[in-house]
Amino acid sequence: MIAPSRPVPTAHRLVMVLDDLGSGGGSRVMLRLASAFAQAGCAVHLAVRADTGVARHDVPAGVDVTVLAPAAHVGLLRARVVAGDPWHRVGLLRGRVADDALRQVPALTALLRGWRPDAVLGAGLFTNLLAVWAARAARSPARVVVSEHISLRGWFADHLARRQGRAQRARAQRRGRVLPRVIASTYRRAAAVVAVSDGVAQE
Repeated sequence: MIAPSRPVPTAHRLVMVLDDLGSGGGSRVMLRLASAFAQAGCAVHLAVRADTGVARHDVPAGVDVTVLAPAAHVGLLRARVVAGDPWHRVGLLRGRVADDALRQVPALTALLRGWRPDAVLGAGLFTNLLAVWAARAARSPARVVVSEHISLRGWFADHLARRQGRAQRARAQRRGRVLPRVIASTYRRAAAVVAVSDGVAQE
């Protein structure tokens, strides 16, 4: 993603969805973009999945931050998200591969309905899924742009390597089989998909 090079009317409102305000590369990129968009005249609102990290002091002046509170139950949320989409039905109802992101759909949906942005920007796997699902749930006309900063194959391999015990590894392997289908189905609903490299884009 490229920061705007000329002033943008203040009518442009952006919601940027982040995992947290940590020092990781994805969060830093989004904070720099938030600063650039704010300086260009956009109204920017950060929606963070976790109130953690050391970069809160780097949030640009005038940019609001909302921490997305998770819902207690996800059963009905799954039913709403998978409606009319067979890959979502397999992945989310049976595999339960993205429950953490699903739990935050209501909070982000409420923010999108109340704030009415022109665009929603996501960065990272589950943040991207959350952005698309919430925009759909809110029936928002905002353009959703998702971005990938890492290799999904690498992420899955690391995810599997971190699991210990037969049961945990079996769940990780199931996620590795199902989640790519959910990703592909969800990303097709975005207005644009941005990747940091040709290799990541091909995945």
